[in-house]
Amino acid sequence: MPTAATTVGVKNTTYTYALVTSAPADIKGVTWKVQQGNTVLKQTERSDTTAFSHTYAVSGTYTVNAEIEMVCGDKSTLTITTSTTVKTCVLPSAITVVSSVNDTYRYKLLTSAPADVKSVAWKVTNGTTVLAQQSRTDTTAFSYAFTTAGTYTVTAEIESVCGDKITQTTNTTFDPGISASARFTAWKLGSSGNDIGRGVAVDAASNVYVVGTYTSSFSFGPTGMGVDGFNDIFIAKYNSKGDGLWIQRITGNETEEVKDIAIDANGDVYVAGEVSSNAGYFANPNDVRLGVISRKPVKGKSDAFLAKYNRDGELIWFRNYGGGNPESATSIVLHPSGIYMTGIFGAANTILGSVTLAGLGVEGKFEMFLAKLNYSGDVLWAVSSGGFESDYASNVAVDPDGNVYMLGSYQSPGTFRSASGASDNKSSNVTPDIFIAKYDSFGNLQRFHQGNSGTFVYGNALAINNGALYATGMVGGNKYGSTSVNYRGGEGDIFLARYNLNTLDMEWIRTAGSPGFDAGNKIVFDKAGNIYMAGLLSDNCQFGSTTIRSAGDTDGFLAQYDPNGNFRFAKAIGSTSEDGFNSLAMNSTGTLIFMVGYSAGSINLNGTTTLPAMGGLDVLITRYPD
Repeated sequence: MPTAATTVGVKNTTYTYALVTSAPADIKGVTWKVQQGNTVLKQTERSDTTAFSHTYAVSGTYTVNAEIEMVCGDKSTLTITTSTTVKTCVLPSAITVVSSVNDTYRYKLLTSAPADVKSVAWKVTNGTTVLAQQSRTDTTAFSYAFTTAGTYTVTAEIESVCGDKITQTTNTTFDPGISASARFTAWKLGSSGNDIGRGVAVDAASNVYVVGTYTSSFSFGPTGMGVDGFNDIFIAKYNSKGDGLWIQRITGNETEEVKDIAIDANGDVYVAGEVSSNAGYFANPNDVRLGVISRKPVKGKSDAFLAKYNRDGELIWFRNYGGGNPESATSIVLHPSGIYMTGIFGAANTILGSVTLAGLGVEGKFEMFLAKLNYSGDVLWAVSSGGFESDYASNVAVDPDGNVYMLGSYQSPGTFRSASGASDNKSSNVTPDIFIAKYDSFGNLQRFHQGNSGTFVYGNALAINNGALYATGMVGGNKYGSTSVNYRGGEGDIFLARYNLNTLDMEWIRTAGSPGFDAGNKIVFDKAGNIYMAGLLSDNCQFGSTTIRSAGDTDGFLAQYDPNGNFRFAKAIGSTSEDGFNSLAMNSTGTLIFMVGYSAGSINLNGTTTLPAMGGLDVLITRYPD
């Protein structure tokens, strides 16, 4: 007969019990029972004396009974008391992405008790295909570099020191955007004079609309494009392959300028800029070819203008705005509630529709305006901003709620006015200084951001994506505000920055540059949030550890950053002379980017094609990928 039941092993909360006996063959059967009070928690029948184990789930004092029957018919019960304290483990609640640099994502478990984790088996799958597996004995971050666009599942199979097991998963949609290994294709437009592409837009069918100015006559298919004054405006439509579809023209007796273009959901085209005296416009592309022109008086040396065309180039309306002094529209953006337009005006005041805007009246200096228009071109409200020196509103953006953001540079001190009649005086430790002014949909100033960097910062373009505000331009020193930046010297470096949409606080900034002149001029986004920036660079321009060398004085460039501002690639195109991009646009599927700017020389395109120079500056239109 066994003399006792004893504990022979303990591992965590698992206890192992055995009988003390010198004659195990005399035992016919053993019934093991684990009880707490009168409650039987576990009962196991055995026909031998092998050990019995039980894992306790709750702290407490338990009775373990061994009811023994001998082969000779004798029976007895042996009892042992066990007191145990059960540790409760805290398991990770989720997987989070802690960083993504280029194509490498770092994942970490969200847990308040990392010591409770015994092991983690990480796995990356695409459907049923396992791409990577890695086992860990701690909660350190797991990294994986994706190579192909797609949606992936990242799994962590976790075991705690308490013996608990759990599986956490997260999905990652990876889209590197347009390939870095693609090539440019390009074509030129222009005359023997100086011609510049200023803006570009793409419709839902990937047709491309380009606006710019030209100084001498040229031909666009069967259409001869003449010039009345110093330069005229063209609006040209191409298909995605670069075949010309139609061209429109705006003219005047002196200098005409076009600054921006936008396309609405119906495919209608909006063009903004400035026109000089005896402004001329054409009802349709055929009238351009035939020379059938309509004229409109201009109130001063120049007026700001906004024109609307349909997709066939037929003029829907043409509106000019001014009050006897020079005015110019510099940027437009479309919103379901209306059209927002920024610009500049000279001297004492200007008139935008029925709204008179007062300035400080300094001769030869310019102030800024921001206006909201309806889709007939009527001014709903307008506000002015500026100081005693010249100020410039370069770009405008609008968020889904109709809040509007004006980007530019001002000479400190400056006054920023609201449609309510209120005014805010702003000053900076450098002049000129970058600013971003946020207004509500009624034209009232809500927030204000300035560089205050001690050296100049120019903002050239503004855009909103996924609840954040982005800007690009040129920085002239090693600081933006209180943030140190990598400044390469020269005449200015490229910057790309992201700001909080509500507070306008800068969240991060990236720079690129050379000892020469470099600037970012426009930014767009693909559906995955990748950022594409175009502008001009010179010399050996450094984007992080990547160096892009210009072929001549300056080249046009395209650069891509991931949504967190990590540099992916940059490419340049140019001649041995002066080239650059002023704008870019992306098609709706995120597969094609079109850039527009200028070129002063012949371009060797991908080593296979030469784009000859036409004389002076030519309009350069570039597609990526080819």
